[in-house]
Formats: sequence, C-alpha cells, structure tokens
Amino acid sequence: MFTLLFWKAATERAVATSAQAVLGVIGADVFDYANVNIKATLLIAGIAALTSYCKSLAIAGITDGSPSLGNYEKIKRGDHAA
Repeated sequence: MFTLLFWKAATERAVATSAQAVLGVIGADVFDYANVNIKATLLIAGIAALTSYCKSLAIAGITDGSPSLGNYEKIKRGDHAA
C-alpha cells in the first residue's frame, strides 16, 4: 500500500476527483461565470481530493493494496518503477 505506484494511482484519482468538483461548482453557477468564488471552489476541490485519498487508503486495506475497489488496477508489491 505504501509504494510509489500506489501513491501515483491514488494521486491520479484525487486529481480527477478535484477536477470534477471544480467543474461541478462552475457548472452549478452556469448563469453567472463572472462571479464564481475561486476560494470556495478551490476549497471544495481540496476537500474532494482529500476524500479521494481517504477512500484509496480505505480500499487498499480491504484489497491487496490496490486503490481500486474492483481491484482492476494491479499494483505489484515492491515495484517502484515509474
């Protein structure tokens, strides 16, 4: 669970989740793009990313160390290749 590959996979998920949160906030404010609160949007994105990391860690505890609940992503133990 604490390999470089695990953290790369978890980070990929966190970035995707935070981007989705930003798009959701901007999309919800579809009629007033000029007044989107950037600080609030970034805070929501950060919370979404943190939640994603927590989910990846929780899932790794019940799988073989994979951040994927379906265990579709195989992360080899001891494999630190990029």
